[in-house]
Amino acid sequence: MFTSKHPLKQPRLQRPQLQQPLLKHCALALLLATLPFTLVACGSGGGDAKDPQAVNPSDTHPGLRPLPEVGETAPDPSENSSALPAATTSFFFSYDESGSTASRDLTFAALADGKAPQRSWGRPYEYLNAESFDHFDLTMAAPFNVSMGLYKASTGEIPVGRSVNGSVYALGINLTGPTLTHAERDNVALTLLVDISGSMTMPYSDAAHGEIYTRLDVVKEGLFRLLTQLKEGDILSLVTFERSAKTVIDRWVYQDDDNSFFNAIASLKATGSTNLDRGIDEAYSAANALFDPEKSNRVIILTDANANTGEVDPAVIAQSTVINDAEGIHFSGIGIGEGFDDRFLNELTDIGKGTYTAMITPNDAQRIFADNFMRFLSPAVKNVKFQLTYPQALNQFYSAAEDISTDAGEVSSINFSYNSEQFFLELFEGAGFLSPELEISLGISFTDAQGEDQQLTITKTLEQLRAVGEDEIKSAVTVTTLAQLVAGQVTCTEVMSSSLYEQDIRTYTFEKYKQGVKDFCLAN
Repeated sequence: MFTSKHPLKQPRLQRPQLQQPLLKHCALALLLATLPFTLVACGSGGGDAKDPQAVNPSDTHPGLRPLPEVGETAPDPSENSSALPAATTSFFFSYDESGSTASRDLTFAALADGKAPQRSWGRPYEYLNAESFDHFDLTMAAPFNVSMGLYKASTGEIPVGRSVNGSVYALGINLTGPTLTHAERDNVALTLLVDISGSMTMPYSDAAHGEIYTRLDVVKEGLFRLLTQLKEGDILSLVTFERSAKTVIDRWVYQDDDNSFFNAIASLKATGSTNLDRGIDEAYSAANALFDPEKSNRVIILTDANANTGEVDPAVIAQSTVINDAEGIHFSGIGIGEGFDDRFLNELTDIGKGTYTAMITPNDAQRIFADNFMRFLSPAVKNVKFQLTYPQALNQFYSAAEDISTDAGEVSSINFSYNSEQFFLELFEGAGFLSPELEISLGISFTDAQGEDQQLTITKTLEQLRAVGEDEIKSAVTVTTLAQLVAGQVTCTEVMSSSLYEQDIRTYTFEKYKQGVKDFCLAN
């Protein structure tokens, strides 16, 4: 569900006050010459994009700004054939630079143990990142496939934690990128950075039992699965760290009958304090020795991130993501076991332009290193930035995005992995009747595989959008509902009284999160 208070991660960039839109009637040629996407129309009045969560005008929560007043909307063409085009508003957004799923993974692990998740885990974009949605109105816009739908909720169906001026409209966008098979993928130059400090001897969770018991046991299980995904031409190094750091295996070339890397993993033992800075420095020294511009270059850290010695210099990671003005060595993070410092790893992987997830139990090893191994390769599409333009007849009041701004420079670009997808959920309020001819557009800028900057725009009328995607959008609402429950932004009473949870929606995601909501309310 959706409320006006957001006690989650503060944006890294200071957002300016929202600008008033441009003059109401501008020539299209001027738009094309001055805006990064052709989809942004000129408008008047308010209705600009907000911060990433809903903001109530009466809310006095520190750091939150009140909504701008909703501006004048253009005349309805159905009432006046000479009416001018409807005014629009536009914003840029990003649903997590690192493609993180950690807060969602931690939440479900806690619920499985009958425990209440930490409030800091209520990051809705990470929950959406973790789930898969079906396409419902596929538009092929190479290299992306996109579905867009707009669902008009009935009264009380989606509690939003604020008064609503009119009806609630939920916009859902499912976006998938290029796919790649094991045979087709580039070779990897992979440096594995493994935490062997004393804290890695702790059980991975309260429910830990059997032969795989400690956090280091879980790491070993994951790396054994990773070895099954390698192929001829791959090259790896193994670096360990505790109070000091050491390159255990340097530039090992994969061979099917060579068990030396497997044996090195099996022999790892945990001891000492945790000096992440030395580990990262040693890992990038090893990675630079491995570096091959024809391969996918990556450092992957496996740690509980409980650093107690030294300091981590993010510049070491940031500088290494680019080598000689070309794509460099990206940094991915895997948080191990319950209680790892997920915010710290999330920040490092954002800087390192890599993926970020959690491997809490042995069951996560298959998901991360077998099913989703392609996420750790070179990105399929680079420097991706999204822009949404919508009619001012709609007033946006909630976004599940991590970053959102009317200024393109305030939103970080992302790299889009092979075999991955993102689902965007945006909420609006508006009149009960809206002209079906009004349009919503998604703009995407990116750098293609040939290094060329590209732009594309997908535009749909409200009539087209209202006809598709209802079940997938409702499923996405249940996903973000659990995130907001975790964040303390909505109560169980509000959620369970919603008519949404009485519906028979036959998707795996809806059923999973409906149960997650129930488990959360039982644990609280």
